[in-house]
Amino acid sequence: MPMPVITPYPDATPEKGQGQTTFDTNIDNFLNWLTLELVPDFATFIPWADGLRATLVAANLPSLTGNALNTVRVNAAEDDVEFASLQEPSAVTITGGTITGITDLAIADGGTGASTAATAFTALKQDATDTATGVVELATTAEGNTGTSTTLVPAVSVVKSMIDANASYKFIATADISSDATISFTGFDAAKYDYYDFVFMNVIPETDNAVLLMYTSTDGGSSYDTGASDYGWVLDTAYDNGTSAVTADNLDSKMNITAGAPGVGSAAGEDGISGIIRVWGPHLARDTNISWQTVFMDSNGRLATNTGAGQRRATSDVDAVRFKCSSASIESGTITMYGGRNV
Repeated sequence: MPMPVITPYPDATPEKGQGQTTFDTNIDNFLNWLTLELVPDFATFIPWADGLRATLVAANLPSLTGNALNTVRVNAAEDDVEFASLQEPSAVTITGGTITGITDLAIADGGTGASTAATAFTALKQDATDTATGVVELATTAEGNTGTSTTLVPAVSVVKSMIDANASYKFIATADISSDATISFTGFDAAKYDYYDFVFMNVIPETDNAVLLMYTSTDGGSSYDTGASDYGWVLDTAYDNGTSAVTADNLDSKMNITAGAPGVGSAAGEDGISGIIRVWGPHLARDTNISWQTVFMDSNGRLATNTGAGQRRATSDVDAVRFKCSSASIESGTITMYGGRNV
């Protein structure tokens, strides 16, 4: 379609310096041309321009069928729109920028199906199984201790809490000995434990022919019971030469854990006492029973074993114990305390 012709102004223009009559005539001619010629010409030109614009856009805008525009740049100053390269809709790359105001992207399309972290987590999480991968829900400490869920995963801290809350046998304390006069343990807890084990590993006295002694406390270790009739004990000792001996005292100021004459050796090759001492029900207000099994080298170089039993003879609880040798200090070794309970 050809461009419509716009009729030029054919007459003289009104100008400064013209006579009044001439100036008025030129004004009238200009207004007549503006009304009768230019306006009708523009009425024809504007639809033509719109049609031309549509034709140019249709001819130059890339087809969107099966493709997506990669870049659209708008130059507002020059009223210009530029369309750049295309991408396949199944593999569109978006670099930089922010996408807002769109519908939540479905999980199947690589999204979360949600617009908040909380709802996204709920949408994505799955039950914990041996084969599950991805997003699973962590159990709380209370849920871990209850232990009934089959769909939650415990955090490491929850696992530790579960062990601490439910373990029937637990480490409490240890003492590495280095020329100590006494070794005491005060980690008794009546709310948690029913009995306590003290594990001896190569506990060596500083002097030869020593006896390992044990004392109890009822005030958390502030003082230890040493009355002349506070304890009773019995000890059966067997030696590697086939001999054995039973010693006992039903009213004593301490408990003998090992035999004397000969006692525990401390010479080279005599590697001290190893064994377990168990304190039964010390939280109960009754005579506290204690039993033990040990092995050691005596001061004559013989391998010996002790099976013993003792009792704190008072209707009170026991909440601390102390070990020492009958002469001098304890040279070396390790004693470890464990607690046991019904769960």
